[in-house]
Amino acid sequence: MTPQQAQAAGSHAAAAARAAAAFYRGWRSNQGAQPDPLLVEGQRQQAKGLQVVSAHRSRLSKLRFRFASGTTVAVAGTAVAAGTVTQGPLGTTALGVGAIAVGAWQALRGRKGLRDLQPPREVPQIMPAPAPLPAGCPGAESAMRVTQYRRTIMEMLPTIELLHPEAAEDIRAADAATAPGLNAMVERIRSMQRIQQEMPGTSAQASAQVATGALVVRLTEGAWAYHELLEAVITLAGAPALSGGPQSTLRPAIQDMRAYATGLQRAAETWR
Repeated sequence: MTPQQAQAAGSHAAAAARAAAAFYRGWRSNQGAQPDPLLVEGQRQQAKGLQVVSAHRSRLSKLRFRFASGTTVAVAGTAVAAGTVTQGPLGTTALGVGAIAVGAWQALRGRKGLRDLQPPREVPQIMPAPAPLPAGCPGAESAMRVTQYRRTIMEMLPTIELLHPEAAEDIRAADAATAPGLNAMVERIRSMQRIQQEMPGTSAQASAQVATGALVVRLTEGAWAYHELLEAVITLAGAPALSGGPQSTLRPAIQDMRAYATGLQRAAETWR
């Protein structure tokens, strides 16, 4: 899609986002200002990430203790058995041999558990929205639409999670991969705009203007990608039983988001 086509679709996309947000916020409209869905979901994912890391550390600690305690018991049993073979009663020798067997088994279990223990699974983290670009700044409308789409998607995620938990995780992962690059792009546009304002008539101003144009094109593409993801989310929320399953509805939008995020990462490497 060309930037012109994306811009032409902007009004339709913004209307869809506003309608979805109004629908899912309607019953709460008289309860005062609501927290930012991006911040709410971000805090939820942060807490989930801490739980995952804590559980992994607890498991690691238990396995290390099992290995160390088993080794200690086996060594102690060896000492008991060696010291009583020639001068101790038979029962004491048997006790030492039993300790060796139990300790070795415990140590082997701990060692195998440590070897097989996987790193903690990665929990997608939801980035907050960037500060809005000044009115009239190139890309300000696209940046606003991205934030609006993301907030609506995050507000609808609890509903999606009840209906399609795996789809909700895919949506979070797609946003976590894309939002940091988009936020960075918004900040670059802000910096380029500042250069143009502070250095008029210079080569720096001309270069900043060219760079801003390229960044706005990519930002507009990002707004369209989020619009397509929002439409897929609305479809999932409105039709719990879908032919072909939720992935058939979500997959095209997720694939487009992943491709866009990959392009942002490659572009970011050239900007460094």
